[in-house]
Amino acid sequence: MKTLFIFLTAILTSVTYTPENLIVDNSNNCSSELRVEKDRNFKSADEDGTSYKLILKNLSSASQTYALSTNYLSKPCSNTRSDSGQNANQYNVELNVSMAFNRGNDQITLQPGQSEQFTINISVPEGTPYNSWSCINVEAKSDKCDSGSSSTILSVYIPNPSEG
Repeated sequence: MKTLFIFLTAILTSVTYTPENLIVDNSNNCSSELRVEKDRNFKSADEDGTSYKLILKNLSSASQTYALSTNYLSKPCSNTRSDSGQNANQYNVELNVSMAFNRGNDQITLQPGQSEQFTINISVPEGTPYNSWSCINVEAKSDKCDSGSSSTILSVYIPNPSEG
C-alpha cells in the first residue's frame, strides 16, 4: 500500500510539474511605460512654443519596436471647468506637434529593460486663441502586441502674453 501511494504521488507530481523556464507568460511580453520626464505633463506655450521630454521603457522580457504617434483628445484635460457654451472652442485647440528622436524616425526599438528619451516639440500657430488648452495624447504601440499600448497626455496652456 505504501509503495502504491509513493508511486501515485510520483506520477501526479511529474504530470503537474512544469519547469519555470517552459512557462510562457504573454502578459509580460507587452509591458512598457511611457512618461514625461519629472512628471511635468502640464506646460504653458508662448510664441516660442514648448517641449516635453518623454521616456519610453520596455518592461517586457523581449525586444520591442514601438511606433509613436500623437492625437488630440476629444475631451478637455485642463484641470478647469468643462465649458460647452461660448468658451468651448478654448479647449483642445490644434497646435503644431513634432517629435524629435535620437535615431531619426517615429519608431524606437528597445531591448528588455532598456529606456529611450525623445522630445515632443510644440509650437503655437498664429491666430490660436489665448487662454486656451490643447490636450495631446502620445502613444507608443509595440509591433508585437495586438492590444494595449502605453500612453500619456500632454496638457498645453496658451496664455495671454499681455497678462503675464
